[in-house]
Amino acid sequence: MDLRIQSLLPKEAILPQVSATSKQAVLHEMVQALSANYPILDDTEIRDRLMQREALSSTGIGEGVAIPHCRTLEVDVPRLVLARSLTGIDYQAVDDKPVFLLFLLVAPERADAIHLKVLAKIAKLCKQEGFIQDLLAAEASAMYSVLLNYAKKVD
Repeated sequence: MDLRIQSLLPKEAILPQVSATSKQAVLHEMVQALSANYPILDDTEIRDRLMQREALSSTGIGEGVAIPHCRTLEVDVPRLVLARSLTGIDYQAVDDKPVFLLFLLVAPERADAIHLKVLAKIAKLCKQEGFIQDLLAAEASAMYSVLLNYAKKVD
């Protein structure tokens, strides 16, 4: 299975400017984008699973980043959506700061190792010096290029 960022996150699954200002609203926007790219998904089930995961603890990892994630039988390979908020979202992140970048991961139900591997890859990507700032500063049309440039170092 190809777990490179460019294989998991198509250009069409990047939301350069979400309008949501709350955790629930941004997850709704991101699930809609996921469904637009993968119409077989049940929006309600995915949103419910994401909110159940958020109830355990926030997936806002700090430094303006969140990685909401869940597993489902509805996908056979991991699927990603990237969203950017220009104003910040109150996400109850671990550092209590607003979230500006969100990587939504929906992974296969019975693929624990793959799920963890993709989460680790996203976290490693976000820890690269300059990545968050460059992605936040990028023009909408350049976000995918910026992402792929940094992803080469973790893929």
